[in-house]
Amino acid sequence: KTIRMVHTIGKNIQKVKEDFILNLKLLRASKDLSGKELAEKTGMAIKRIADLEEGRVNPTLVDLVSISTFFNISYDDLLAKKAKVTFQ
Repeated sequence: KTIRMVHTIGKNIQKVKEDFILNLKLLRASKDLSGKELAEKTGMAIKRIADLEEGRVNPTLVDLVSISTFFNISYDDLLAKKAKVTFQ
């Protein structure tokens, strides 16, 4: 029973991570920003942005705050299946 629950939680976490990656890419594209420009505007390292977009690392709370603040969206929207993205 415990193994099944852990497996289900792991699948849910993976899905949230996939949604975050897609949302980050869409949000960056909506502002027509390069990874370098987003890094400069959020105070994050360009490598961190690239690692987040490629799924090599999980977002930290600091990452979520920096990104959601810059794009003026909630953490929920950043992690949601369908983020509220408006293209310019």
